[in-house]
Amino acid sequence: MALQRQTDIGPGPSRDRATERMWIERNRAAFADQWVAVEGDRLIAAGTDAQKVFNAAKSEGIESPFVVHILVEDSLPFVPGW
Repeated sequence: MALQRQTDIGPGPSRDRATERMWIERNRAAFADQWVAVEGDRLIAAGTDAQKVFNAAKSEGIESPFVVHILVEDSLPFVPGW
């Protein structure tokens, strides 16, 4: 039996995550320095452990969770040399 060559290897279909990105921008201050899983305009999970947030989203039946770390925004610009 011969091996078959897979010709359609590559990334799967992409999904527009504009709704999720808008949710993050609106809620950034409340979740600064945390990992969040967002599906559409709904928060699925949040916390400081990325793996736990990812697993919580998977347990909700989300096949490909959108999990991001929300960085703390600096209130003052960085000025080098001072």
